This record gives sequence, structure tokens and C-alpha cells, in this order.
Amino acid sequence: MGEDMYRVMKVMMSSPTKTIRGKDIQKTLEEEGYHYDIKTIYNFLRQLNGFFNELLHDDMFESVHGVGWRIRKEFFDDRELQMLIDALEYNGDISVNDRQAITDKLSSFSSARQKELLQIESEQEGEEKNFSLLLNLRTINKAIREQKTILFNYVDFDADPKTSKPVEVESTNGNAIFYDVSRKNTDYVVSPYKVMIHGQHYYMIGNFVKEDVDQIRYYRLDRMRRIRISKYKYADKSMEIDMDEYAKSVFAKQRTITLVMNFKKDLFREMVSHFGDDFVVTKGQDQTYKAIISDVPYSGDLINWILMLGEKVQILGPADLKEEVKGKIKESYEHYQEDDMVE
Repeated sequence: MGEDMYRVMKVMMSSPTKTIRGKDIQKTLEEEGYHYDIKTIYNFLRQLNGFFNELLHDDMFESVHGVGWRIRKEFFDDRELQMLIDALEYNGDISVNDRQAITDKLSSFSSARQKELLQIESEQEGEEKNFSLLLNLRTINKAIREQKTILFNYVDFDADPKTSKPVEVESTNGNAIFYDVSRKNTDYVVSPYKVMIHGQHYYMIGNFVKEDVDQIRYYRLDRMRRIRISKYKYADKSMEIDMDEYAKSVFAKQRTITLVMNFKKDLFREMVSHFGDDFVVTKGQDQTYKAIISDVPYSGDLINWILMLGEKVQILGPADLKEEVKGKIKESYEHYQEDDMVE
């Protein structure tokens, strides 16, 4: 698609009316400093249809006799675009500027009607982050392609004595001093191998070397700061390990269990949301249901989820999970019984 065709498409997409006459397209372009005759504009619209037909399997624009041109088919339908925009909106690691840049690209092929319908904001709101997830991804992926080490700082947290709020501090477990004695213990040097997503966060898997330590480790991208490609020697051990198996060992290293539990009726949607609909459920008494769910990872997240639901759930098995939940409840109860508890 050339610049001329794109200008015509932009006029079509930004039109507040359902149809727009060729003369009005021509006038809008002339106001922007571009001069085309009517036949050329019509020819651009036909070429645009040819360009997008391979993707849409239909014409994007159509001519209505005596009325003008209108959008026949959006590049994204409303549901597709809404899902993409929502995914950006609810990713807590994306900065306001990054989210705006991606939203602008996605909506550049959307009509004014579609933007209004989906309430796509022209300016994103929120507190700006002090890192760019997009820049982090770009730098790390470049280093992986070129087999270069990266230098970065890693975030930890502490309490700010002035504001009494959490504040970022640099982790002092870095290894760059192993490569260069002039470096600080807050500097990390890692040979990156793979970027993956788990839950709502991106992770980098790479090789970390320090004195007698030579390990494959993982780092959360939203906690990495000032990432840059470095001059230090790259250690290519990516072929020595199965990255997918390593990821499983890190993020799914807990054993799986068959979870048996009772739950109140008003938690049914939460159960399906958490486990899907592939589990056995039978109706009991007093608006209570019994669920048997296979292949559930035994993890701290599972225990926290159970504790969060309180009296609305009862764990029946396995026995060790039941005992651990009981122990956590007992610890919490005893914690609130302490007379000298600081408020």
C-alpha cells in the first residue's frame, strides 16, 4: 500500500458519516495539501479493496449509487478489536505510553464509528511507569537473535521512610562485577535464551554466571531496569537444556492433585472461571455442591485462593492439602489473638 492510497483510506476511516462522496474525499485531501482528481481517488479505493481482499475475503469499501462510498467491512470486527484493546487495558505491566502506541496502531484500521462504539480513548490515562515493557522486549529479543549478553538492574522493594509507601530499590545480588571489577553489585549480566509469558507477566530465561555459580535463571521483565546489550562474553547453553521443560519445571514444578471440595452455590461461576468446566460436580444439601477436579497444581496460589473464599468452601481431599489449609487458618487465628499486635 502506497502513501497515496493510505491517505484516501484515512479519510474514509475518519469520516463521521456512514457514507462520503468522492468530492468530499477530494476536498478533505486538498485541505491537507494533497491534490488528486476524482478518477484517481476511485482507483485508489478499488486498489485498497484488492489489497485487503486477501485478508478480509471481501471488499473493505463499496460504492453506493448516488450516495457515495462507505465501509463495507471493518479490518477488525467489533468483538476482535474489543478483546485486543481489553487485553492491553488489563495488562498491568504495560506503561501508559506503550499502551497508547499499540492502541493507536490497532485502531488505525478502524472507522470513526467503530472507535466511538468501543469507546477507544484517544489519550490513555493512568500513572506512567518508570520502564517500558515494549523496549525491554525489543532489547532482549535483539540480544537473543544476535547472541549478545545484556546488562541490567533488577528491582527489589522497600518501605520509603519519607512517604511510608513501597519504593523500588536495586537488588544487590548482581554478577557484573565478576565480568568487570569496575561494576557494582547491582549490575546483572545475563546471556538471554528465551522470552515467555506466564500468568500476566513476561519472563526472560538466561544464563547467570558468578564465581562458583553457573545457572539457568529466570527474570520478570517488569522488574528489569535499564536493559542494554553489553560487550561481555555470551555463553550459549541454550542447546544443552530443553527450554520448554525448564519452563515447566519453574512454573509448574508443583505436583498435581485431585482436588475434592464442597462449595456454596454462589461460587459456581468462580469455580468454572478458575478450573474450567471439565470437572465432576454433584448437588448436595443446603445449596452446597461437591466438586472433584483432576490435575490441579498443588501450589501456594491454590492455598491462597482457598483461604480467600473462606467459609464458602470446604476441602475434603487430599488429606495433606486439607491439613495445610487448616494450619494456615489456625496461624491466622492465633496471629489475631496476640495481645501485643502492632496496629
